[in-house]
Formats: sequence, C-alpha cells, structure tokens
Amino acid sequence: MTGTAFEEREQSQLVVTDALVSEVRQALEEGNLDLAAALTRPLHAADLADLIQLLEPEERLRLVAALGPDMDPDTFSY
Repeated sequence: MTGTAFEEREQSQLVVTDALVSEVRQALEEGNLDLAAALTRPLHAADLADLIQLLEPEERLRLVAALGPDMDPDTFSY
C-alpha cells in the first residue's frame, strides 16, 4: 500500500484503501461530514458501496447523510 487515501487502478479509477477508510472514519468521528463526503465523492458507485460495507452502521448513516443527493443511486445496486 502506498499510504495514500486513494490508489489508482487501470484507467485512472480510484479504489478503496485502508487509508481511505481510516480517513473517512476519522472525519465521521470528528463530525466533519463535509470532509467525509469530499473524500468519497470521487469513488465509483461500486467502490463507494465497498467502503460503506466496511463502516459500522452508525458511520454508514452519517456518510449517506453527508453525501445526500450527491450520492450516486447506483451505489445501492452493488
């Protein structure tokens, strides 16, 4: 792992890393919903779904609320 929040895969798509999960969790714990949303907005819907599954139920609720209508509805299909 590179230690960055995002790792790039082929075709410049971003993937979920342990560092990203930690950064999102920290932002949620600190109540910094804007940062949590900003960290996850670049993710593809499938990757966002993966990240959401790694969070605790309360963290999931806060992240979904933070993303609001900006959240790609396709996320729920993964």
